[in-house]
This record gives sequence, structure tokens and C-alpha cells, in this order.
Amino acid sequence: MKSLYFLIFVFSVTETFAQKEANVWITGKDYGIDFNYNRFRVFDRESFRPNLAAETSVSICNRETGELLFYSDGSNVWDRNFRIMPNGRDLIGGRLFGQHALIVPMPGSSDRYYLFTLQRFEEDYGLYYTVIDMSLNGGLGDVVPGTKNTMLLSNPLEVLTGTIHDNGRDFWVLTHEDGTDRFVVYPITAQGIMPPVFYPFGPAYDGSTYGGMIQISPDRSMMAFNISISQNIDGQVNESSPLEWYDFDPSTGEISNRRVLGEFPSIFTLLFSPDNSKLYFGSYSSPKPALYDLLWQYDLSAGSLDEIIQSLDSTTWGFKTSDRFSTPVPLPSFKLQLAPDGRLYNGAMPRYPNGNRVIHRILFYLDRPNAPLRNAEPKFRFLDSPNNTNLRTDGYGFEQAFPNFMQYYFNGLEPIDNSLTPGECAGIVLTVYPNPSEDFVSIKSSIDNCLFPANIKIYNAFGQFLQEARIFSEPFPQIDIRTYPSGVYFLIIETFNRTEVKKVIKR
Repeated sequence: MKSLYFLIFVFSVTETFAQKEANVWITGKDYGIDFNYNRFRVFDRESFRPNLAAETSVSICNRETGELLFYSDGSNVWDRNFRIMPNGRDLIGGRLFGQHALIVPMPGSSDRYYLFTLQRFEEDYGLYYTVIDMSLNGGLGDVVPGTKNTMLLSNPLEVLTGTIHDNGRDFWVLTHEDGTDRFVVYPITAQGIMPPVFYPFGPAYDGSTYGGMIQISPDRSMMAFNISISQNIDGQVNESSPLEWYDFDPSTGEISNRRVLGEFPSIFTLLFSPDNSKLYFGSYSSPKPALYDLLWQYDLSAGSLDEIIQSLDSTTWGFKTSDRFSTPVPLPSFKLQLAPDGRLYNGAMPRYPNGNRVIHRILFYLDRPNAPLRNAEPKFRFLDSPNNTNLRTDGYGFEQAFPNFMQYYFNGLEPIDNSLTPGECAGIVLTVYPNPSEDFVSIKSSIDNCLFPANIKIYNAFGQFLQEARIFSEPFPQIDIRTYPSGVYFLIIETFNRTEVKKVIKR
């Protein structure tokens, strides 16, 4: 009988969780990412670019359709049409990157949501909530009068997360007190936000700390936690702080069984894999200002605690667009996030020499986050359009603002097949430019993502082979033809579904 009950429970909870609340992301000032398609789509709306804070983001979608409902930067709240709600201004919330906001559905209501916001560095220090009612403002939603900026806790650290209760209706919201050793767990029920339960563990983190993260695993059985320590006076890498791993009980909200996996400098993001077998985090690997960041992975299925600690593996985020015409570029890992397509994403805007040192937006992702790191298949996708002239030059506004989602949305996900088909790239036009040229040429495609990977071979007018290069990704690198004599040359371009020959004139 007990086994039958367990099977019924697992089926009902899985059915409840298989929803689309996290299908649309609003990231920083510039882009949104829509996962309601086989291959995610990126959209850029002028109406929201000047408004959203650079470093904090939360969004929520209709659980059945995946349509965006509303989003927030912790200070304002916008509707699905990218307009600030009538009473959606002046929320008390931080705008630094991290976990300064969280959206939780109100149990017992199909229209209302709690928007939790956290302020750490201003005079209104605290954890607050505001209620959003989607039945107001003609169905576009608005803040419920009398609920804006209701304080819950006067001394939170910069960590905030939540997950669903084992009953499939209620929720838990978690943070940690500043100046104490206590985690704070709020039960969220149909009766409202209940008084918190406190769980004391580990050191007392005080006001000298900053940043950090708390995450509940997608299956809700584990919790990971870290707080970065303040910088040294000499500006070197932050002092090390422990990466803490706990058990979590989704039926009671209890936190237990503290384990320290290691101590690391400046952990600013951490995340469990969709199958709950891996724990990822990002940390500096060298003193500032180099900022070559490492992606780390623990295998939580390795066995004993010692075996799990020994399983630690790492890699440097980075990319090369070509094996011949470009050099490796390091990427930061400010915010890791699981996505509805079963992948783990890292947003980045690295600077690298390309003439004007333009900052490009890149989505770097692990194609197989459930696998050991050496088999996780890191990939990347450039999001800049050829005509984009609105790139930021301060390095912020994209990579730090992936939404802060409850992770149970992603439990058990496997990567979907989102490979391009030949039909999607039908009609592609490849253009070599400038042509004629005295020094460099490049290639652009009329259809995004249909050019890569590509193999380029160059021949002179007599059919003599000159050089070959493999091009991995956008932006297409410049091909150096300065050493070639003036004359006619031919580029043979081989992509996954076609081969084209382009004539180039060297002046």
C-alpha cells in the first residue's frame, strides 16, 4: 500500500511540476530569451531597454501556455507588454546581481503572486514582499493596494530562493540572516506567509560579507549555500569561504546535515544539475583584475563525502571562433541558470580585440549538464545582430541578470533536440565582404546560426590550395589576405548543409 501511495504521489507531483513558468527570460537592459520554441528565440524590445536594472531580474509565465505574465528588477514591475504596472514603481529591492527578487505563486489563487524583494545596501535594509494580481489592469496585472513593500525580515543576506511544498500547493521561501548563523524558512500557504522557522548552522556571516547564493535542488532534496567574503585591502582575490551542502525536506522545510565541500574565493553563482547529480559553481581562478573565471563541478553521486570532494573538476569558460583566425577569449560566469530546454546557461559580454573592442553578448551553455564536466559539451551562441548599434560598453546589463527562478521547474529535464534542419536554412545567402579588399575579408549569413560550424578553404586563380580554417561560431573572424598578391581568389565555404564557392578580388 505504501508503494502504491508513493507511485501515485510521484505521478501527481511530476504532472504538477511539468509547467512553463520559466519559459521567457528578461535579461538586463537589452534582451529577452523565449524558450517556447524548439530553438530558443532572442528578442530585443526598445520599450524596455532603458528601464530594467542591469543586474537583477525575475519573470513569471503562464504555467500552461508559457506566455510572459510580468517581470521585475526588484525596484519596478512590468507587465507582459513591457510597461510598468500602474502601481508598480518604487519597490524596495536591490539592483545588484544575485538573488534580490523572487516570484512565488499565491497558494489558493490562480491570479495572485508574491513578489519578494531584498534590499541590502540602502537605508531600507530588509526582505519585503508585494502582491501582484493578474486580474487587475484589464488582465495585465497590478500591485494589490496596501501590499507594496511589506517587510518580512530586517537583516537578510543577499540570498533568496524558494521551492514548492511536497503537497504540490504550498511553497517555502528561504534566506539567511545577516550577523547570525541562522537560515530563515518561510512557509507560504493559502492562509498567507506564515511565521518563519530558523535553522542555525555554520559561521555567523556579518555585514562585511557580500554576494553569494542559496539554491534548492530541482528535486527539492538538497540545498547549497555560499557567501563571498569582503575584498582584501590590496584588492586581491576575495578571502575563501565555505561551500556548504545540506539536506532539505520539502514536506517540513527542515534544513539539516551540514557538509562543507571546500573553500573557494568569490563564489558568485551555484546550481544543481537537472538530474540532481551534479553541483556547479563559478569562482575566480586568479587575482584581480585578470578575472579568468572557472566553472567547477562536484559529482554528488560519487559515493562518500570524501569521494564527492575528490570528484571536483573545473574548466575555464572561454571560446574561439576559429582554429586559425582568432584567439581564445575568457568568459565570466556571473550567473548560471538552468533552462526549459534542459541546458545550463551562462550569459557573458566579454571584451576582446576586434578593432573597436565592442562587447558582444554570448550565451555559453553546457549541452549536457547532467554529464561529468569533461563530457558536458560546452557550446556558445552569439546574440548580436549585424546591425546592432546598442551594445553597452561597461560590461554589465546582460550576463548578470538571468532570472532568479525556483529550481523545481527544471527537475529531471534532459536536453531537447534543437539542432538546425536543412529546411530551416533553405534560402540562405552567404556574402563575402568587403570585396574587393586590400587586407581582410569576412563572411556573413542572411539567416542567423545557419553558417556555423563552417570549413573555409582558399585557392588562387590557378587552383593552388593556400590555406584552410575551421570556423566555430559567430562573429565570423576576419580572414587575413594581406600577404596575397593582387588577383582573383576563391573561397570554398562548407557548412552542415551546403557548399558554396565565392570569388574574392585582392587589390
